[in-house]
Amino acid sequence: MVAEGDLFVSSPDEVAHKLRVLRDHCDDVGRDYAAIRKTVLYMDPSGTLDGFAEAMAEYAELGIGEAIVATPGGAPDQWIERHVAPAARALAGLEQHHPAAVSDAGTS
Repeated sequence: MVAEGDLFVSSPDEVAHKLRVLRDHCDDVGRDYAAIRKTVLYMDPSGTLDGFAEAMAEYAELGIGEAIVATPGGAPDQWIERHVAPAARALAGLEQHHPAAVSDAGTS
């Protein structure tokens, strides 16, 4: 089992399945599913983060409140400046559509 609430995934469909399994296990043992912080590990093989905000909107719909972005090899500081900063600006628009998921992510 991975760390509580972390979801190593390849797609929103896979996350939805894993969340259903998690909810069922919580029901079985009497654990509050809503109290579990849910996080995805996001890896974009292109390294560009194109479509990142759209992907995060899909995960937010599923109740994911945090994403860990894995950097490609090379110079992570330059990659962050070139790709993460624009992606963060794009994510700012998600708060209008998914305020709970966006605000939950900032509380950890």
